[in-house]
Amino acid sequence: MNNLMRLKEWLMNHYQLVLIAVIALFVIFKFQFIGADSEQSNIEEDTRKEITQEASQDKDVKSEMTKSTQDININKSVTVDVKSAVNFPNTYNMKSSDRVNDVLKKAQTKNDADLSQINLSEKLKDQMYIYVPVKGEKVLKHSTNQSSDNKVEVNINTGDKAEIEKLPGIGPSKAEAILQYRETKGEFKKIEDLKNVKGFGEKTIESLRDYIVLN
Repeated sequence: MNNLMRLKEWLMNHYQLVLIAVIALFVIFKFQFIGADSEQSNIEEDTRKEITQEASQDKDVKSEMTKSTQDININKSVTVDVKSAVNFPNTYNMKSSDRVNDVLKKAQTKNDADLSQINLSEKLKDQMYIYVPVKGEKVLKHSTNQSSDNKVEVNINTGDKAEIEKLPGIGPSKAEAILQYRETKGEFKKIEDLKNVKGFGEKTIESLRDYIVLN
């Protein structure tokens, strides 16, 4: 009891000191909480920045991969066969971004070439066959992998060397081989008979099936 009375008396005599101590403790705790909140906010902000940076890097990587893929497709090499009314009929290695007009510049069209039947702006495709007709020549329309969807049909039993060379992938040597076979063996009964001609395999024959007539 005496101790309690003495404590009460001491507090009354030193209430200002006690008040200052309470205020000091309040301030200390407040700054500790503010510091903790500030540190937590900094951590959260750093985390957000890291996530944003990683997302941006992923986006850049995907964008670069897409660009690389597009560049590869644009620069892809294609082989195109050009025939008939050109000075240099041949197969040409071009880029898939090139147009029909680009390869015809290399093949050099003749003065009597009828370019009105050809889509000069068409993009090149691998194994594309471009037949350039002469003026006055009628070319059959057909859905094929060639310029202007033009189809050339050649009768290998009656056609001469120049006509046979109009076939896609057929140059002077193969055309001559067909003529020699026809002279020694007679007419072709079916397209598969080309297997007996030097230089003609199954793939070549299959690629010519839509262009050859026998009757």
